[in-house]
Amino acid sequence: MHEHNGLGTVLASRTGAAPPPAWSDSPALIEPQPWTQEALCAETDPDLFFPEKNSGNTAQRAKEVCDRCEVREDCLLYALTAGETFGIWGGTTESERRKMRKASGVTARRSRRLAETCGRGHELTSENVYVNKRGVRECRTCARDRRAAA
Repeated sequence: MHEHNGLGTVLASRTGAAPPPAWSDSPALIEPQPWTQEALCAETDPDLFFPEKNSGNTAQRAKEVCDRCEVREDCLLYALTAGETFGIWGGTTESERRKMRKASGVTARRSRRLAETCGRGHELTSENVYVNKRGVRECRTCARDRRAAA
C-alpha cells in the first residue's frame, strides 16, 4: 500500500513523475492540503481511486468510499480547481468532472489559472467556494452579495 500525505503525492507516485509544470505556478495546489488529513482515501489503497478503463466495479467502490467521506466537497473542489483529469476525486469520475467543467465553460487548463480569485476578485479558498447543484464552482461571498441585493 502507498503511503501518501496528500492527493498530489498520490498522482506523482502513480505516474512516477513530478507534478505537471502547470501546477508549479500554483503551489497551493501541489502542497498537501489540510483537508487531505481527514480524507478516507488516505486510509485506502490509492489504486482503488485510479481504476483501469472499463472497470466500473472498482470506480463504484471508490465512489462508495467518497460517499462516506467528510471532506468529499473539498476533494471535488480541489479536482475541479486543479483540473484533475485522472482518477476518482470527490466521488466523481474523469468524465463527470469534464461535464461539470463543460457546463461551467471552464476547461481543465483554464480552471488551474482561475484557482486564486473569482471574477469579482474574492479569494477562492475552500471556505469561500462551493460546488452548486449543476457542478459549477460558486464564490460564497458573491452568492451572499446577490442574496442581499435581491
